[in-house]
Amino acid sequence: MIDVNENNFEQEVVQASFVQPVLVDFWAPWCGPCRMLGPVLEKLAQSLAGQITLVKVNSDDNPQLSARFKVRSIPMVLLFREGQVVDSFLGAKPEGAIRAFLEPHLPKPGDESLREARVSARDGQLESAAGHYATTLAINPAQDGARAEYVRVLLSLERTHEARTAYEPLRGPARSDLALAALGQLVDASLASATPDAEQGLRTALAADPESLELRFQLAQVLMAASRWQDCMDELLIIIARDRGFREDAARKTMLAVFELCGDPALVGAYRRKLSAGLY
Repeated sequence: MIDVNENNFEQEVVQASFVQPVLVDFWAPWCGPCRMLGPVLEKLAQSLAGQITLVKVNSDDNPQLSARFKVRSIPMVLLFREGQVVDSFLGAKPEGAIRAFLEPHLPKPGDESLREARVSARDGQLESAAGHYATTLAINPAQDGARAEYVRVLLSLERTHEARTAYEPLRGPARSDLALAALGQLVDASLASATPDAEQGLRTALAADPESLELRFQLAQVLMAASRWQDCMDELLIIIARDRGFREDAARKTMLAVFELCGDPALVGAYRRKLSAGLY
């Protein structure tokens, strides 16, 4: 257990939390509940040595820290990870409740390779990122967020068949998660557009048969795979206007996926209104 003050908080808490989670106990000597909570936290910190760090801040002696983190009542416990407060609780709690509070934040197998994957992806080193993601999922397959990130990296590398294989375990969770469902649509679209000159071929075919909704939907998938969101949505709106029931409402479902993937709130807002007008 470490006593932290305003001089060493940055080093002992903020920087240290990039290595492992740091639990910060704001307390004061006159506080009865603080005296009850302190030994429980110290016992837990000893049992979780190497997984979590416990520090204590005397709130009376460090008013600037108390003000910075809006500590208005004590004991107040903050949990830091990667330089940020990720969770907190107020008041004395029994050991079991604190263990349950900590459990989602404790290091898990594969965390180090996942961190390396995200750094590589951020720096544009996609081949390296893909390798680290593969290692992460080999160690701990039950990480839906990491798997989704891996699929996106594979799609960026145009390794579409690998992306489909990596995505398969997400099809179940995608039934209740719009973001995962949208990613599945993107995987399917990427597979549909994997042939060279797919767009030009479809445009030529559509020029000869402009009423074909199947060709238009395939073109929309190619545009979606290329992140040409507006062009994709324009094609989907044409399909919806002509036959909303096409492929069991596939055009509308694909529009909703594009809304999740696009990342341009103004564009999404405009096309949500167009979709609503087209439907109703």
